[in-house]
Amino acid sequence: MATFVLVHGAYHGGWCWRDFTPYLEALGHKVLTPSLPGLGDRIGEATKDVGLSTHVADILALYEREDLTDTVLVGHSYGGPVVGGVSDAIHEKVSALIYLDAVIPVNGKSVLDFQFEERRQSLLAQAAGHNGWQIPQPPVSFYGIFDPDQQAWANAECVPQPLKCFSEPSSLTGAWNTVAQKAYIRCTTPALEYMDQFQKFAEQQADWDIYEMATGHDCMITEPAELAAILLKYVA
Repeated sequence: MATFVLVHGAYHGGWCWRDFTPYLEALGHKVLTPSLPGLGDRIGEATKDVGLSTHVADILALYEREDLTDTVLVGHSYGGPVVGGVSDAIHEKVSALIYLDAVIPVNGKSVLDFQFEERRQSLLAQAAGHNGWQIPQPPVSFYGIFDPDQQAWANAECVPQPLKCFSEPSSLTGAWNTVAQKAYIRCTTPALEYMDQFQKFAEQQADWDIYEMATGHDCMITEPAELAAILLKYVA
């Protein structure tokens, strides 16, 4: 059986995989859905010093603690730079690296560096108007969640994102590119425009698989069965 490590995106927590994990666990697979420090059920750990490197180190510690090898590592949205950093450090323990409608990291660049200028300035202004170091969470309709019950649940769970997670650049050697299986899954309905650049990058790579899902950004909530069918392709 396979081991899946699922890393959530900004403002979210491990809670977002609730309706998705049963599709994998029912087949006997091990599924880990950690909340990153300062987010989800770990909101109490939020400080201005929590950044991308904090989150990479946390998932690396999870690998060490659980003695994980031969994993399918999935990063959603902001989780892309997190799994990029993790797989760069321990590429030999990752059998498949999946960017789920995610930022694909580049050494020396931060999440803010990939934003359209108007959006970048908006995020900075939101943080400045909040407390200076956290960005308030947007309504989950932004992520394509329109079902009233799902909206109520997800809106209640989302929390502010430490700004440093977006402003701290990735530190990469490029070793993550040696992972044997790599894929990009794009959510297209509605699509987040700034993800276009990452899909285009993936499409230009000879050894990447590309998938499109006709649903919103939070596909693990809106279309869990379809997402599971894709990820199960990477079970040896």
